[in-house]
Amino acid sequence: MDMKRHILIFDVHGCIDELDKLIHKLQLRHDDQLIFGGDLLDKGPDSLGVVRRVAQLAKYYDVTLILGNHEEKYARWLKHEERRKKTNASNPITHKEVVKTGPLLSEEDIDFLSSAVLYHKIPELDTIVVHGGVPAWCKFLPKSPETISHMGGKQRKKYMGMCRLRYETIDGRFVMLGKQMPTDKFWAETYDGRFGQAYFGHQPFMQDAPKKFPHAVGMDLGCAYGGNLVAAILTEDKKIKYVTVKATQVYKQMHRSLNN
Repeated sequence: MDMKRHILIFDVHGCIDELDKLIHKLQLRHDDQLIFGGDLLDKGPDSLGVVRRVAQLAKYYDVTLILGNHEEKYARWLKHEERRKKTNASNPITHKEVVKTGPLLSEEDIDFLSSAVLYHKIPELDTIVVHGGVPAWCKFLPKSPETISHMGGKQRKKYMGMCRLRYETIDGRFVMLGKQMPTDKFWAETYDGRFGQAYFGHQPFMQDAPKKFPHAVGMDLGCAYGGNLVAAILTEDKKIKYVTVKATQVYKQMHRSLNN
């Protein structure tokens, strides 16, 4: 009897052709759990196509969407748009891709993106799935990630850092992209595994296989930058298999701050 598969895919970033090829290679089974680790949108050629493909998969399979920093950006843009329509105030989020794609999102698209959670745990495999990372200060996670949306402003903001974390100072403070100093550490280098093995995206590693850390695995292989799109298949016997698709082309040039 085949064991249930937990299939993890990160940072599709609008690369619809590569996603379709990867899904085809996975030969999905009816009881598969698909976990998309955030950042379905932007950078690649077809953000809407990717969102709708994943939403379509959710109609037939058990699909969980993790909140990436790009989904979070669209959520903020949508809130500002609602306010703008009522008060004529300007929308402070002016990123070209968001301004272009945001108005094209249907109600169904928005509902699906709104279902994203900040993290997902697979207890039987002692595994946690996040987009950015697990901050050093975080010693406790609510049993349900939905709880975070009901927290007070400051506490909620701290947890939301999980979708954009890369580097931290030696005393555990968040470091903005491009502002890291030689003494700052990439979070996965010091993560002690307190919430289990962590699978994450957000930081592109331009290599042919996921980036291994002592208690974490980096799954963003820079598909939008001409790298790879990879899926991790986790099964109950704790075996791991990776399935990879090479990007068809370079869709976007990588910013120098992202080079690892």
